[in-house]
Amino acid sequence: MVIERGFHEVSGADIPWILDEAARQGIPLFTLRTAGRTDKESFFAAVQGALPLDPALGPRMVWDPSRIRSGVGSTS
Repeated sequence: MVIERGFHEVSGADIPWILDEAARQGIPLFTLRTAGRTDKESFFAAVQGALPLDPALGPRMVWDPSRIRSGVGSTS
């Protein structure tokens, strides 16, 4: 299996291999844990807890900088 850039959902069975391979290759890897929940709030809470955010995500859960600056954002 090749580790590709980007955001990927993986099965629990693949996690040990991915962690070992990422460490071997010096690839930064962030694990998001949502305790089995699949809603938007759980995803963004996991992101805020695991990733170095610059700019910060903020309360609106929007990454689009133009929408953050203008104050227009949606949590739906």
